Amino acid sequence: MSLSITIGHSFAGDLEAVLIPPASSGASPFVIFSRVAQQVNFPFPGESTPGSPGSFGPNFGSTPTTYIFRDSASGNLWAASGFDTTTGIATFADSFDIAAGSYRTSVAGPWDVAGNPNGGDHNAGQLTSFATDSGFVGLTPTQANGTWTLRFRDGNLFDTGIVTAAELTVVPEPLHYALLTGFGLIAFAGYRRYLQIKA
Repeated sequence: MSLSITIGHSFAGDLEAVLIPPASSGASPFVIFSRVAQQVNFPFPGESTPGSPGSFGPNFGSTPTTYIFRDSASGNLWAASGFDTTTGIATFADSFDIAAGSYRTSVAGPWDVAGNPNGGDHNAGQLTSFATDSGFVGLTPTQANGTWTLRFRDGNLFDTGIVTAAELTVVPEPLHYALLTGFGLIAFAGYRRYLQIKA
């Protein structure tokens, strides 16, 4: 699976994007990203008050920018946002834009210290996978056929954003097709080897 989103928004930490499969699939909604680079409402290291400046993260492009989410991506959206999910230290400024590119999906924020004493999630920002975490892999063509919904939620009333495009690519690869392809490649390699020996 691959999901491409072209979005512009002033603060990544305000947003949540969730992919919702067809109701008939029986699968649950899957978080693409949520409250990126945001801690739960307590002071950042070196800050004195909760919610002080810097706690909303960088931007999703001041003009609409394309971000692609897929399992083969090497990009980490939280790291690109300047947030260290190991320590909770943020090294970002609200004025910079997250670079366009390919990223992995991730556990929803906000981030919290170990034990989650403030109501956040210490696993926030950890990478997730369409293949192993979404529940979408293994759907039959009938289950996957239908209306997929990409839902955005903005947790702040005072800023705005825009989504200009979104594209979901689902490539079914039934196991028996993969096995037939594998056997075909082995047979072809064996035939080529036979021809080389014969020549």
